[in-house]
Amino acid sequence: MEYVVYANERKTDQLMEIAESHFSMFRSSPFWFLVFQSKAYVELGSKDGASIFCKLNMDADDECVYIQEDEWLSLSITLPQMHHWETEFETAGVPKWVRMAYGDMHEWSEVFPLLRFWDGSVRLDELAIFLNRPVSEIAREIQTADANRFDIGQQILALSVSMTSTDPTDWWIDVRGFLLGTLYSRVISY
Repeated sequence: MEYVVYANERKTDQLMEIAESHFSMFRSSPFWFLVFQSKAYVELGSKDGASIFCKLNMDADDECVYIQEDEWLSLSITLPQMHHWETEFETAGVPKWVRMAYGDMHEWSEVFPLLRFWDGSVRLDELAIFLNRPVSEIAREIQTADANRFDIGQQILALSVSMTSTDPTDWWIDVRGFLLGTLYSRVISY
């Protein structure tokens, strides 16, 4: 993978980091594939308030990632076409359930709120609905797991939860770590 950087005001290293992170983000989630199929580009904001315009390269044979800083400090990122991502970079195509469930979405703004579910991140109140259990019960289990320093599964479970809020309903959970910790404690460690 080659990155081509056209810097103006920003440092080349900074632009390279932005290009790498966006390439990784786009190729890691099949929801973005649906967005690029239905729309020519995606506009995102950056931490410094600049706009980042992302699009696919029109040349199917060009496997480079291009990042260019425009006059008004906005950025343009041109990504290789999707078939390169599926073969060379071992990213699977869009799973059939994603196509069926989200195939009718036409705007990236419709897909954007769903990206966190692909990454496995949900709030505790959403997990409680899915598990059909009270939030308080799951929160107690998480706090008990956090206090248990001798069980690896319990520690994995606790580390999968971001307990930054005093209200447990606002805790963010990486479902993959939560399930792995649960399975490890109940099955693997025996």
